[in-house]
Amino acid sequence: MIKRILSGLILTSIFMAISCSTPQVIDDSLKREQYDGKQLFKSRCLSCHLLTPPKTKQEAATMLAPPVIAIMYHVKEGTGAELEMMSRKYAIDFIMDYVRNPTREKALCSGHAIENFGLMPSMKETVTAEELNAIANYLYDNFPPKDFDHDKMERKQHKQ
Repeated sequence: MIKRILSGLILTSIFMAISCSTPQVIDDSLKREQYDGKQLFKSRCLSCHLLTPPKTKQEAATMLAPPVIAIMYHVKEGTGAELEMMSRKYAIDFIMDYVRNPTREKALCSGHAIENFGLMPSMKETVTAEELNAIANYLYDNFPPKDFDHDKMERKQHKQ
């Protein structure tokens, strides 16, 4: 009888020790890799969106979507006074919403971009909210570079 009670107490103590211990730490490098905005962009977006303007006519002819540098120019600068200098939160929220539910009315790029490439298809079945958040933050932090001249890029692209 005493053995049963002791066995029960020991098992209870072990169970409580296990359940009260700190949670197992997940390998942080795997988590970082999973939500690395740059890597996610490369795997999810780069097949359609170049990072920079095309360098050759051949590259321009194979483009499926506007380059990210131009998209982020429009996201950050806006296309009118009401959109100038979007805040980080607004820009991230905009990107996440637009990528999942793109419409002509929401589009910030000039009309010729949609005419040239069509409306972006929804990516809501392709990318999770966490992945998209990482991508949007990566884009916001890295594009466009400070020396980017959107008007110069437009003139060059429309000459080709």
